[in-house]
Amino acid sequence: MHKDFSSGGELYATVRVLLQHNAIENPIKSGPSFVFHNHSAADMVARYRLGADSEELLVKFSKSSNPVSSPEDTVVVDEGLINRGNWQEYMGCDYGLIGLGTHVHYKPMQHFFMCEIEARGCRETLQEYLPSLAAGIAGDLFHAVIELGYYFESKEPLQLASGLAWCATAYATSSFPEEDSGSNANTESASKFTSPHEALLALSLEAGDTFPSFELQSGSAGFVRAIEALATHPQHSARVLKYDLDWATLFADHSENTAEDIIMQICEAGAASFACTTGSTDDNYPLPGTDFYLLHLLTGARAVWAVITDGRQNGWSRSDKTSTLEHTLLKALWHAVLFSHVARNNAPISTTIFHSLVSSASGNTRVQSAQGKELRSWPEIVDWSRHGVSDSHITKAIFTCADFHDRQAIQNTQNAGSRFWHIVANNIMTANAGSPDGRAKLIGSGFGVEVDDPWCGLFGSERKASPPNLVLPVY
Repeated sequence: MHKDFSSGGELYATVRVLLQHNAIENPIKSGPSFVFHNHSAADMVARYRLGADSEELLVKFSKSSNPVSSPEDTVVVDEGLINRGNWQEYMGCDYGLIGLGTHVHYKPMQHFFMCEIEARGCRETLQEYLPSLAAGIAGDLFHAVIELGYYFESKEPLQLASGLAWCATAYATSSFPEEDSGSNANTESASKFTSPHEALLALSLEAGDTFPSFELQSGSAGFVRAIEALATHPQHSARVLKYDLDWATLFADHSENTAEDIIMQICEAGAASFACTTGSTDDNYPLPGTDFYLLHLLTGARAVWAVITDGRQNGWSRSDKTSTLEHTLLKALWHAVLFSHVARNNAPISTTIFHSLVSSASGNTRVQSAQGKELRSWPEIVDWSRHGVSDSHITKAIFTCADFHDRQAIQNTQNAGSRFWHIVANNIMTANAGSPDGRAKLIGSGFGVEVDDPWCGLFGSERKASPPNLVLPVY
């Protein structure tokens, strides 16, 4: 049903040309104060994998790419600015997850990684630099690691340079607690979970007044404010980290499949957070399949899955450094899942849908469809994602579901996992179909900056000689 890149051919060549054009010609951020992300690479790869032909790809690319269109969008590139000796000085943009300023040194960082790939090759470049970037994968609200993930989906070297550059300039860890910090180390809140499924389900069933309630329509600035409110408050942070995983136990198992098992469960947890929740908007919960930031948990987790599985299947050297990289990626992603789910008001996970997948590990493969209704066919869902909705975020999400469905249908004769992904895709379509203009019904997007925010009027930093400050618009 869904093409991969193993066969090559003329259509694959078209995709690569578009990815190369996007990497060289288009900025990674554009618009007023550079707040809009470039999604073209992800959209092209997802559409190709879902069956698009050359005409569809070319038309969509022309509409989705973000060329420099005004003097404000122009960033002067000093190609010799960044080198092996100083590249880490340009990591991060000083404003945490919000991602402001990532564009300032993106192009010279991309040029640096292009030179490294030419000199070292893709595999060695990844193994050299990704360990330094792994802890900051939530930077720019997951967009950077998603960009990196599409290198593993496409195998285009320029996409690797773009992904590493974005991960470097958007690097951010400050919003999340350090490992074993605060009261997470004490007996009361010590980790007890070895299953991401069970941990997220238990977290989502906490009493409604356990955590603060946050405004859901406050944009990315509001989302970051909510995460920081949780992460910097000792009591709230400890309550979230009560649902951390027992990493010592998980990593003590030296099976080659351990990291792959964990990342797949985290992907399923991200999907459940986005599309398999209950509760109503009257209780200030997002409807399943509609939250802009929980969608990025799903696609961000997919990106980390791509990194880990590709490394294991395609010859990364098995070493302590590689194991540390995998562990860092998994921990950083899981903490992002926990805090993001609570920052969007900790909607209860549907036990009918999600708990049945947990139970399937012990032989119970019965998975109910949403509200007991018959699922749409995959051809109908895929056709809608390509032609019936105009938001590339949704296309990426459906591609993720479709690919995981196909993989698990082949690997799992009991078919519980593949049916889960069919349900998730069906829920996403149910939530977002029906707009006359094809718009998705995602909530919370936009920037949402307020006058009191440290991001108001700023991007980049004086230390890194940013362009003049601009006042950010309120969306």
